[in-house]
Amino acid sequence: MKAAPDPYAGNNAGNLRRLSAAGWVAGLVVVAGIAPFAPPTEAIGAWGWAVWALVSVVTLAVLAWLVRHPRRATVDLLLATNYAAAVTVALEQWLSGGWRAPYHEILVLVVLVGALGHPARRFAPLGAFIAVVALLPLAYDADRTALVGVAADLVLWAGLAAFCLVLMQRVRAQRVATERLAQVDALTLLGNRRAFEAQAAAALEGPVALAVGDLDAFKAVNDEHGHLAGDACLAEAAAALAARARSQDAVFRWGGDEFAVLLCGAGAEEAAAAAARLEAAVAEAVRKPDGDPLRMTFGWAVHEPGMDVDALVAAADARLLRRKAARRAVVA
Repeated sequence: MKAAPDPYAGNNAGNLRRLSAAGWVAGLVVVAGIAPFAPPTEAIGAWGWAVWALVSVVTLAVLAWLVRHPRRATVDLLLATNYAAAVTVALEQWLSGGWRAPYHEILVLVVLVGALGHPARRFAPLGAFIAVVALLPLAYDADRTALVGVAADLVLWAGLAAFCLVLMQRVRAQRVATERLAQVDALTLLGNRRAFEAQAAAALEGPVALAVGDLDAFKAVNDEHGHLAGDACLAEAAAALAARARSQDAVFRWGGDEFAVLLCGAGAEEAAAAAARLEAAVAEAVRKPDGDPLRMTFGWAVHEPGMDVDALVAAADARLLRRKAARRAVVA
């Protein structure tokens, strides 16, 4: 049930999109600045300018489309644009005569965007592809005077990529750790409401039931014995719930003295049995400061087609209210 946060989800995917866009814009500016001094006319003559213009227009059109449809700019698509950028550089290099043209220097932007935007396992094939692109003039340009400089560039780019990959690995690890801490309740060490909302949405893809409950007459514990005593009872109740929940279930502190339990694969009978088991666990394990057992009441609901998380919570909460009202009626 507990999944590590996705490093490419939400704002992180947006950062990757912005980084990729910045790399493309910078590349286009550099190409525009180089073109007058290294015109694309060596390989096919004046037709090179037509190819150069076509590539520029297509690139701008793709960038505009990605800006208008950011949600379609998936991680895989953005990685593909890095390969496309390297291919574009290779084309510009060929049109301008091979080794003598400085277009291969633009590959450092592809290295930076790739290493900063993707983990090592995704960057490694791209890095190898960039090296092939940089050395591609070996296939058609007999003048090898620039080969030593290109080889030196490749060594420098490899070092730069390694630095960026290590740096971003640490950043991503810190981001994941921060996200995990943000989903843990500090008092009980259970998942908090934020964690519940994230996991519940995923759990609805399969059969699941939800049990929600709160501690009976808990306000009196705080009023009569103080909030530190109340906090101790909450922590003990959380430990009892976590100990008696099944391995496939997930227990959360919803807020205050309220708890929620996702019962994976449970139907109505299993949910009712789980609620009874969890209520008994708290009554057996937790004592109020005066020595009386601290009791808990649960309500439950089984997910049905068409239900979202809010509807499931509302159904379980409605049963909880009915059960508490029935218990108060018996006591009265």
